[in-house]
Amino acid sequence: MISGNGIKSFLYEESETTLLHLTGFKLTDLECKHVAHTDCERSKLAKELAELVGHKYCILGSHRPQKHTSIEQQICYEKSVIKEMVNCGPTRPIRIVLTEDKRVWSDNNHTTVAHILSRGKEVSIEDVPHYIVDFRGESPVIISINCSVLNSVIDIKSAIASAQRLNIRTKKGYRPEHFTWGISDLFNQLYA
Repeated sequence: MISGNGIKSFLYEESETTLLHLTGFKLTDLECKHVAHTDCERSKLAKELAELVGHKYCILGSHRPQKHTSIEQQICYEKSVIKEMVNCGPTRPIRIVLTEDKRVWSDNNHTTVAHILSRGKEVSIEDVPHYIVDFRGESPVIISINCSVLNSVIDIKSAIASAQRLNIRTKKGYRPEHFTWGISDLFNQLYA
């Protein structure tokens, strides 16, 4: 688990609805930090850009302590994790991250893919449990939609710390203006 010990201040808001500019925003259109394979030029570039900014775990599941003998075995395992979420009915909220460069990210890709498999490719942010970590202002803002954030300062700080890594990477060039890699790209790699 990522520690939020370095998070000294943040704002917290509760809302019954998502931010207006995110209404109708499909989960498949969210930015994605993982690739399943590097078998095409775009996924190779996504991995290279990730490595340039210090993101060692660009391949889905590579953050796990158990190492599989091949990427195919690893991806097969990750798909089983997602399938288990679908079978149980995904209830975990998606952490939506708004980075300073105005991009909209999913910071928990497994959960996002599980919601898409359960509800279809047209599912929008407001259709699923979610909360927002917004870095577009001076201090990070956590926006709990329909009480989706646990009432724990430690958990909130950890969520901000995780999301902050995306924001820092985007400032370093993780996603140049001309390039995007989205949840739809990861989904297509996993289930095409």
